Amino acid sequence: MKPRPHHYAFAYRALPRPLLTAQVGRTWMSLLAGPAGPLLLRRSWTDVGDALPPEDRLASDGFTTTVHEITGGLVLVVLTLPPAVVELEAHFVAVVAARDGWSPQRVLTLENGSNALTGGPATYIGALRPDGSRVAHGKGPEPHEAAFAAAVCGRLGLTVDPDRPPVRYE
Repeated sequence: MKPRPHHYAFAYRALPRPLLTAQVGRTWMSLLAGPAGPLLLRRSWTDVGDALPPEDRLASDGFTTTVHEITGGLVLVVLTLPPAVVELEAHFVAVVAARDGWSPQRVLTLENGSNALTGGPATYIGALRPDGSRVAHGKGPEPHEAAFAAAVCGRLGLTVDPDRPPVRYE
């Protein structure tokens, strides 16, 4: 089954495009890392849907942002998207940015997929590039926010600040 157009266009085009653009990315990060984050996501989701035929539009349910403080002056913001139900839809998008100036450095996804050998459910981590392409980073964790945050930190060699618990916005 193909990914739903609304979900796919948001996660892989509409969301990374501003995040990976210098000035716009800094503005978006400053909003996503605070209480306005879920509102910005819902508004952007609606904008993507408005460009689609009504039958392809999806509800904006489930958006949250969770901010993890990373040692070395970085922040990891995990964006929870509406539920992924078919392959290539993203459960989460993670953005690593510099705390000073909010400059986004990396954007990664946890994608819904299937195990090629068993046909059972699986997840995969992918990195999104400014040109719109994706780079596979291999098998991902179970689709839980904390597991994805830990996997991103592990893949990128980042350390969560143990003195600063994550902050979640709904």
